[in-house]
Amino acid sequence: MNTLWLYLTDFRITNFSESEEIEGILHWTVSDDENELTPVSRCALHEIGDSLDEMFEERKFAAINLFVEDTLTLYVKEEVPGRSVSQIRRALPFAVEDYLSDDLDHVQIATGPISRFKPVECIAIQKEILQTIIELMGNAGIAPTFCSTVGLQIPLTEEEIQVHVLVGESLVWVRTADQIAAVEHDFAHEIIEPTLIGHEEPTKLLVHKLADSEMDIQRFASSDSEVINYDIGLLEWLVDNFEEGRSIDLLQGDFISQAVHSSLNINELKVTGVFAAVLGGFYLVLMLVQGVWADIQTNRLENQMREIYVAIYNEQPHPTRNIATSMRNRMGVGSNVSQQFNYLLGQLASVVASPAHKVELNSLRFQSSLQSLSTEFEIPSLDDLDDFKAALENSYINVRINEAEHVESVKRTRANLTMSLVQ
Repeated sequence: MNTLWLYLTDFRITNFSESEEIEGILHWTVSDDENELTPVSRCALHEIGDSLDEMFEERKFAAINLFVEDTLTLYVKEEVPGRSVSQIRRALPFAVEDYLSDDLDHVQIATGPISRFKPVECIAIQKEILQTIIELMGNAGIAPTFCSTVGLQIPLTEEEIQVHVLVGESLVWVRTADQIAAVEHDFAHEIIEPTLIGHEEPTKLLVHKLADSEMDIQRFASSDSEVINYDIGLLEWLVDNFEEGRSIDLLQGDFISQAVHSSLNINELKVTGVFAAVLGGFYLVLMLVQGVWADIQTNRLENQMREIYVAIYNEQPHPTRNIATSMRNRMGVGSNVSQQFNYLLGQLASVVASPAHKVELNSLRFQSSLQSLSTEFEIPSLDDLDDFKAALENSYINVRINEAEHVESVKRTRANLTMSLVQ
């Protein structure tokens, strides 16, 4: 019987005043018992049923395999202590929690095989995102039987190869023994280069270059690198490299039955996106989605963010809730731009907390349409204001001083500025 293969790209939710619009593009193909594929088609997420009906009189599939973008997920490989597999399984969510920017209850964590004394592979995704995708496909009569990411399909079969790279039409995936990342072409070298240094032996690179990619790989692929050129696109490559049981299935726990029945009740649709890519240790890789935006590991800035929360709201945040999430809710920040808000707030919190800057914040305002965070504050002098502005700026953040007035009688400068992501 035929198998349906799907790859979801450009998934997003756009907030309007009284509604939300869900968008996404599905690339799909069907394989038969002889592994022959139909030509790859593409359609809007909500049009998959009509698109299939144009080719098939009956939609009967032995399996429906769905791949989502790695930018929607977080990959973690962690060794978790425990005297039994069940103990490790119970402890895993709390080990992964350190990497999350949202409450643990809002995140689906799927795991690979669990064994004592061995690192466990995990994939995390916002439950609302996964629920929304399954429900929309269910409305079209499509119930995925398997769901994973592109990065997890990159094989790690060559022990002498430390870094595996998959070059697609617009994205580059990088996989090592411990990490997975996906970025746009222009930023691939910023991820790959750190993985090639700091080793006693020369690091070997294997590049899979797909037919639909026009990227010049010479910037990161040296003469020692092995390059495999394919005459197929990404979805065909995913089909060819798919091995059942090799990669993590996101449809675990409650989502097993939800995927089968494709019937969910969703009170509120949100995208707060969990994504991180960590290579060469635990440093955060910034992804690109309609300009630069990134997830900040909010818990690592907990104390600094608490100080901002108290300064703005004159009360302590709830002890069990994520501070950034609480501030987003109080400020009415749309969930589709939560990652942008988190990154700007994290940068502000880290600079304000520095002893070098004696800043007193009075207010915060986030403008979703401009992806900008504005703050009113007081600082000792105009020179201190210039230093504060310079500290906030980086390769991804522009800072504009909107107004500044020095009051000599109190030896304070009152000012407001706007931080925005570089487009």
